[in-house]
Amino acid sequence: MKVKIFFITLFFALILCSSYSFATEIDIECPSAILINADNNKILYEKNANKSMYPASTTKIMTAILTLENCKLTDVATVSKNAVWSVPERPF
Repeated sequence: MKVKIFFITLFFALILCSSYSFATEIDIECPSAILINADNNKILYEKNANKSMYPASTTKIMTAILTLENCKLTDVATVSKNAVWSVPERPF
């Protein structure tokens, strides 16, 4: 339930932001970002938008959503040792 509330809040925040014009310089701490108007695909703000980045949080959020939609919280997932050790280290 908390995940749904988070995404609903995020959705309304993005709609609210899309109706305002942004200043040309926004000081954010993250290394890259992009904000796109979903109605017309217009880029409202970008910072290093074309730089390849590790998808960390996006992947975690999508994994959580798919798990909550398709599994019971009591289910057990078993993975092989090879699957665990075949994941490459982060490039940082």
